[in-house]
Amino acid sequence: MDQDEDPDDDSGDWPEADADRSEDSDEESESGFALPTHVFFENEGLIRALNDPRRGENDPELAKRLFASLLESTLIALVPEEQELGSLLSEDGDDPANKSGELTLDGDLELSFVLVRHPDVEGDIVPMFTDEGSLGSFLPDGGRYVALAVRDLFPLLGSGSDGPPNIVINPGGDEALLLTPRMVQDLIDSARGYGTELIDEGADVIVGPADEPLPDDAQRAVATLLAEHEAVLRCTQLQWFMPQRHKAPSLVLAIELDPTVEGDTRRFALASIWRDLSPVLRTLDRQVEMVDLAGQQSRLEPTVRELDAFYDRDASK
Repeated sequence: MDQDEDPDDDSGDWPEADADRSEDSDEESESGFALPTHVFFENEGLIRALNDPRRGENDPELAKRLFASLLESTLIALVPEEQELGSLLSEDGDDPANKSGELTLDGDLELSFVLVRHPDVEGDIVPMFTDEGSLGSFLPDGGRYVALAVRDLFPLLGSGSDGPPNIVINPGGDEALLLTPRMVQDLIDSARGYGTELIDEGADVIVGPADEPLPDDAQRAVATLLAEHEAVLRCTQLQWFMPQRHKAPSLVLAIELDPTVEGDTRRFALASIWRDLSPVLRTLDRQVEMVDLAGQQSRLEPTVRELDAFYDRDASK
């Protein structure tokens, strides 16, 4: 992730934070930039959670609903005026510089994000918004932005060597939400498929053997990479389908780790595994998710035990 920051911005007042302000709001309105008109309907759950008066009560169930709704949302992120958007396409294929609306990723994309600072927060902050009205509360004159699904947007933030930055959603409003780098990383992990603790316990999940397993060459490549991670005991392919999340069944790599690997060590092991596997999986032109079997045991284990693992550390010795 590349980042663009105003070094003179040390304001503690969110609405006064300097973040690539527009010099010609009329021109930007015609180009699809920030005016308080567009609403993303998939954000309704997140907006309700942000405005819930019980948010400060440290209720785990409320926090779970908040983060689950965040994963299904579309957020606005400010980008510098010089940001190239040629590799972004809007939903109808138009150039995103000519209209506002939700954008989807087309190929590899490198985005720079506008950063701000706050005296009460350590490190850089990326401001994001649920809608153009919230953006207008922060920057009344508007600003250049992209609007992307969180599942696409947040992984772009974790691509740097220093890890993800802080995020503040809807700064300038009473419902502003600060996400620390650790929280952002949790959401990135979930978006990539191995942070499955954010799947609600009551979610409808249909699990079965994989209709279309990995091709043989991909299986061999994945098995070779898994063998380099001592924490991995086995890996089994299956599929799951969540009507609220998937358009079609998703192939799942259920990873079994050494049970003695716990806490941050387990989290870092899973992140390292995914970094190694993702270049192989991206070549398949299909959705493949990786999950820690221990985190989805009740859902996945009955099916996993009926299938042969395509990677088994004990069997490969």
